[in-house]
Amino acid sequence: LTRETIQENKRVHEMVARAIDEGWDEVIQFRLELLAIAKQIISEGVADGSFDVDDVDKAARAFHVSAMSFFHPLAVADMMVNPDNCELEDWIPFALHGLGAKGL
Repeated sequence: LTRETIQENKRVHEMVARAIDEGWDEVIQFRLELLAIAKQIISEGVADGSFDVDDVDKAARAFHVSAMSFFHPLAVADMMVNPDNCELEDWIPFALHGLGAKGL
């Protein structure tokens, strides 16, 4: 969705960059909320045996950082110009494997 939005409206990138410059506190808060969601999901996965990680906090941070290129508008825009050929469909099994997911 982020990629489509950027492709359809080139000014979105400029607007996001300006918003980040002017509202960095909101960006940090948003990222912290996403990190908390990742931690909750990973914690639940560990509790029910779906994931096998030693440190939920470290796993959540690593997952969050590795996922940023798929949701952060500036990273998405950069990836469109300088693609690394990693698609979401390729990243998901990698990320799940990193969390020790069972049954892959």
